[in-house]
Amino acid sequence: MQTLKLTDIPSEYIIFDMDGVLVNSAPITRKAAKIALAELGISAESIDFTKYAGTGEKNFITGPCRDFNKSEFSEIAIKRLYEIFAENVQKEITVFPMVRETLLRLKEMNYPIALASSSATEKIAQTLAA
Repeated sequence: MQTLKLTDIPSEYIIFDMDGVLVNSAPITRKAAKIALAELGISAESIDFTKYAGTGEKNFITGPCRDFNKSEFSEIAIKRLYEIFAENVQKEITVFPMVRETLLRLKEMNYPIALASSSATEKIAQTLAA
């Protein structure tokens, strides 16, 4: 396997996805969703979220609400998911190996970098603050 050197990157801009590339927020999001739904009397398990992974937090939690015939709880569940995520992100977010070093090196090399995410703005802000 060949190692790519940063000097080999022929781009003027580099865009990174946040969730699943820079940070692993999936466990916190899943935990928050399970707690939010449990508070509403919905006993969802991790498997109940699988088909909604990567579709954004709103669908991630409203999908199981629909599956359990509790769509009327969707808005409350979304609000609670973000509240619970905010309570836990500081202590539970995981930055993937070499991310900090890579971003610092790119900055030193004057590459303009950007962040892309399908996550809600408030979740992005909370994650970056952590």
